[in-house]
Amino acid sequence: EGRRGGSGAPETGGGDDDDDSESSEEEEEWDMETYDMQKLVTDEDDKKYLDSMTELERENILAERFEKLKQEADMKKALRENKRREREQKKAAGAQKKKTKKR
Repeated sequence: EGRRGGSGAPETGGGDDDDDSESSEEEEEWDMETYDMQKLVTDEDDKKYLDSMTELERENILAERFEKLKQEADMKKALRENKRREREQKKAAGAQKKKTKKR
């Protein structure tokens, strides 16, 4: 059992974000112990290729694929969070401008 564990599931960022419906399907369990490794096998040829390896080689390749997918998901999450923050800042700036115009 020499697998590296992930940091768990990506956090869900509650709120009324426009991206919530899109992000909910992307936010899945990112723990290598519980992740369905069959999702990392691309097709029948890939399965045969992996089956031809030793267990250690196969586990290393699957771990690399898992980490790559996790990094991509983390990057998408960070980009969505950044967009959400920018929208909130624009909204706050717009509200601030309205307050100063009333004076």
